[in-house]
Amino acid sequence: MGNPNALSAAETRGRVPLPDRLAAARLPTPIERLSRTSARLGVDLWIKRDDLTGFVLGGNKVRKLEFSFARAIAEGCDAILTCGGFDSNHCRATAFLARRLGLRPYLLLRTPDGLPVAQWTGNTLLSAIAGAEISWVSPEEYATGAEMLASHRARVEGGGERVFPIPEGASDPLGSLGFVAAAEELAAQESHLDRPFDAIVHAVGSGGTSAGLAAGRDALDRPWRLIGVPVCDDGATFRARVAEIREGLVRDHGLPGSGASSAEDLFLDGCVGRGYGLATREELRAYASLAQSEGVLVDPCYTGKAFLGVEQAVSSGVLPRGARVLFWHTGGAFAHFTHAVDWEDTLRHFEEQ
Repeated sequence: MGNPNALSAAETRGRVPLPDRLAAARLPTPIERLSRTSARLGVDLWIKRDDLTGFVLGGNKVRKLEFSFARAIAEGCDAILTCGGFDSNHCRATAFLARRLGLRPYLLLRTPDGLPVAQWTGNTLLSAIAGAEISWVSPEEYATGAEMLASHRARVEGGGERVFPIPEGASDPLGSLGFVAAAEELAAQESHLDRPFDAIVHAVGSGGTSAGLAAGRDALDRPWRLIGVPVCDDGATFRARVAEIREGLVRDHGLPGSGASSAEDLFLDGCVGRGYGLATREELRAYASLAQSEGVLVDPCYTGKAFLGVEQAVSSGVLPRGARVLFWHTGGAFAHFTHAVDWEDTLRHFEEQ
């Protein structure tokens, strides 16, 4: 068995024809075995470290943005407009990549009442440091999606800038190509292991990661079952959303559509907890336990809930004993600072036990 994290140039050369992209992420991200958690759960558990794609660009979003920004530059745009929740990883990565490329970032951040947050923390603070122009929007306005982006794009372009809009999470057919490429990266790493992964577990917040991985898997004829863990909405919503993105990947990029392999994929409900971006004391304790047993930090919005999905899938039999499982860490560590008060309370009780 070779080293899956020491790929040659030939191995990283894509087998699936893809359009131009930037080289912004630090790739390939390593895969590592979680030996103590494997022993505890009874599965062969590995982790894909997309939390290591960079610092201010860290997380899985930069994979998608490599394709979105390449298109923006090709079209001669000088500003980027995107949207997300007030502590959005995607918006933070977009703001910093825009600044790196000399583009102006505009962000639409959703809050419960459409008003600015009382205190800038986590990703929102970092986006502000990058000089992003932030507009605060209500859930009602945010729900209009493309209409909201079009309205704000018209406002910015009225000032003379040419704007490239990127949807939430860069989860459209163009951005999802980042995870078609990521599937190729994983397949190259997997070729150095003694057997392939049976399943990949990942957080689902806007659907682009799921769609890209599924299309890449099918194009490469890999055996992976994809288990998405919704961190908002529910499995039925995301199944429809992923199917729509995959239709775009077929139409725009000639990738395979949903087939028999996709029927085996699962969106695992039951891990949203109190809601998007919210965490319970029990959930935070589970994340602290993982940090203390494996030295791995998951966040309370995305990867933490996805990791709870791994445990739920094992306990329910969705992941059978002995299965080789890859947990795709999609980043998000900055969100911990938004939950500092919750963490202080949790760790105090943790230490008292």
